[in-house]
Amino acid sequence: MEDRIYVEYMALTELAKRMWADNPKDHDLGVLHGSFEDYGFVDPIMINEENGELLKGHGRVQTAMQRKAAGDPPSKRIRVRDGDW
Repeated sequence: MEDRIYVEYMALTELAKRMWADNPKDHDLGVLHGSFEDYGFVDPIMINEENGELLKGHGRVQTAMQRKAAGDPPSKRIRVRDGDW
């Protein structure tokens, strides 16, 4: 396996499908909502290339899903394509 990092935009619905069910970390979504408001989306999600599940970013995906469901506008650096973030 090559030791390389690259950035790829993915639809929020696709990221939601890849969330690791056994993620042990609790997230303070209120803090994340504030961060999205103040700074936008600045820390990329990490995906395990071997199994396709999220390694890092579960709270950010949950926060983005909540914001979209509430009708909030997308944060800075979140692209919208065909109505999906």
